[in-house]
Amino acid sequence: MAQSWTLFVKGFDQKNMKIEIPGPHPESTKVSAFKTKIQEKTGLNPQYQLLKLEINKDKNSMQSIHDDSKRFSEYPSITNGSQFLLLLQTATRHIDPFMKRSNGPCLVTYTEYETPECILAPCGHPVHPDDLMAYCQAEVFDQKKWEIRCMKPGCNVEWPLSFISKSGATTYEYELLEKGLSENHCIMNQCADIHQCP
Repeated sequence: MAQSWTLFVKGFDQKNMKIEIPGPHPESTKVSAFKTKIQEKTGLNPQYQLLKLEINKDKNSMQSIHDDSKRFSEYPSITNGSQFLLLLQTATRHIDPFMKRSNGPCLVTYTEYETPECILAPCGHPVHPDDLMAYCQAEVFDQKKWEIRCMKPGCNVEWPLSFISKSGATTYEYELLEKGLSENHCIMNQCADIHQCP
């Protein structure tokens, strides 16, 4: 009999949770049922849940899990045991109307859109706002970076918080990123008076 799965979901507040998917066929679980389990733990309505599957942590490569009607078996990357999922708590993003737009492909997920849903970063590379927030989270909280820079090989242009704010970051996301960048900078410069919140 197949084993049950334990999936790990990390919210933008960096809190981890375990989601148990019972056997004997966990791969047949629908994304909608998984989101319901997340709602039971977080209270977050599934319609506001945006799931990103981490494919390669070192390269910050992520796959969007956007079709609630699909089963896990339709996402080959999550059939081989326990996986790490990223939950972005987002509703409609309010993007600065003066931001330049593009059809992509998105620098993070390589997705190309029929309409110009990507925004152009300061270096000119297109990135989808949701994927931008996921990338920023990985850079700041997982990689402990104190600057956010373009991931394109050979680019390395800094993406300032002002750009991230205009790209639709919620107040909650912005404040966490700002705090995380500041703490990482302090640690890099060996600040002695920094204290972690309990």
